[in-house]
Amino acid sequence: MALNIEQQFRELIKKAEQILITFRKDYTGDALSAGLALARFLTGLNKKYVLAADGFKTASQFSFLPNVQSVASSLENLRHFLIEVKLDGKEVSEFFYDVNEEKMMIYLLPEKGNFKPEDVLARHTNYRFDLIITLDTPDLESLGRIYTAEPEFFFQTTIINIDHNLNNENYGQLNLIDPNKSSVSEMVYDLINNWQRSLVDPDLATIILAGMIHKTQSFRLPNLAPKTLEIVSDLIGLGADREKIVTNFYRTKKMSTIKLWGRALARLQFDSSLKLSWAAVPHSDFVKTGADQNDLKGLTEEMILNNPETEIFVLFYESVAGKIYCNLHAKNLDAKWLMNNFNAEGTKEKVFFELPNKTLAEAEIEVVGEVRKKMMGS
Repeated sequence: MALNIEQQFRELIKKAEQILITFRKDYTGDALSAGLALARFLTGLNKKYVLAADGFKTASQFSFLPNVQSVASSLENLRHFLIEVKLDGKEVSEFFYDVNEEKMMIYLLPEKGNFKPEDVLARHTNYRFDLIITLDTPDLESLGRIYTAEPEFFFQTTIINIDHNLNNENYGQLNLIDPNKSSVSEMVYDLINNWQRSLVDPDLATIILAGMIHKTQSFRLPNLAPKTLEIVSDLIGLGADREKIVTNFYRTKKMSTIKLWGRALARLQFDSSLKLSWAAVPHSDFVKTGADQNDLKGLTEEMILNNPETEIFVLFYESVAGKIYCNLHAKNLDAKWLMNNFNAEGTKEKVFFELPNKTLAEAEIEVVGEVRKKMMGS
């Protein structure tokens, strides 16, 4: 009898020798929590794994999550470089090597006879990971350099693709896509709970609940399924620390962050016909508030989630070097399509890009004009 999708998931995990867990470069709290939860679960199964995301840096609001410091910011050494020497019955009496700044020299001395250059073969071994699990990642390009630095690795390795968004490109050999779930963290809860519930300790329960809370803005999103709330209750019963999560997510904004957001929203502009909002932050705002670019994180999500009149929000900001950057977040629209003339990176929900040789005013005119052109022409 054919295995169902959860059974296939378990079999792939059981057979894997080394697993890569990864998620999109512009990660969400849901993606990070799901990754940490899955990593902790694999530890309980005594499986070897690496958890990595391109350029990963821990945002302050996530610093409380157990083992968040274990997330690697790049993926190195995917394959061993193997040097084979045909012995043809010879025994090696001496072996040593020497390394300088430019090269390694390997010395072999057989007991009898000589080695010839044609006895030596150099090649790469197979990839050290035999299974990839992607989380909350609509397409492989969203992984950034984790994917683009070695795309062949992804084409040659089995991928389990876990997401709750219908815009996912189903690029995995096993695609677990469920738009009826609140979050990827909820999906990971189901996979763990239905397999080895005994491995869900208070830390693991806290990680999963954190992802669900962050994705749903503390369950403020409409149309939450009753099952989601049942899972929340179960996680709290298993020891999840809801108070710690809420404190770190919603009660720890610095005064400098609040001041910066206030300045940004004071410049908010709105096109009601397109449900388009945008705001610009000059470098002087960072200076006056004592904030930095990291303090802007979360502003676009807040505008999209908490303002029903806004379906597209564009945030422009100026760096200390005078460079202009743009973040665009879209709801029910393809952000990549909207900004495909700007070499934007990101996902269909959210993209970011630089606007070289532009002032803030010029950037606003160009980007907002492009959005209007796309929307009016669609």
